[in-house]
Amino acid sequence: MSARIRRAKKGDEKILAQMELACVLGTWRESSYASELDNVLSVYVIAEIDESPVGFAGDWCVAEEAQIMRVGVIPDCRKQGIGKQLIDALMDDARQKGCVTMTLEVKSQNAAAIALYERCGFQRVGKRSSYYADGSDALLMTSELIHDKKEESK
Repeated sequence: MSARIRRAKKGDEKILAQMELACVLGTWRESSYASELDNVLSVYVIAEIDESPVGFAGDWCVAEEAQIMRVGVIPDCRKQGIGKQLIDALMDDARQKGCVTMTLEVKSQNAAAIALYERCGFQRVGKRSSYYADGSDALLMTSELIHDKKEESK
């Protein structure tokens, strides 16, 4: 299933916080997302089906590296390619900003997320032991952002 991907804007903090809860991602609240949407380094995108939000993702672009901060798809809409659409949108945005790599951390037990990231071209490059509050390890993953050949020749 294909979703419409749009860039999050000021006023979307409530939607993002609601999806955070629905996706059981963690503890970010509306105020967290308000700060993210005000941050010139961050970009958040929202996936919608029939104008209803079904997923979101966000990253920070600093110098030549983009760091994925959040990715979530509501449970009823998982395994439909929406997560990949969201990651692809972030990768495209990061490329346009001149980033050459994208990184992320993911719970080592989250097989579905790891499989998604690997489908998007990420490779495992390290581990952070006991990184999460529950004591879980984080896998570090990275992807090279290949730029269009025309851009490289300039």
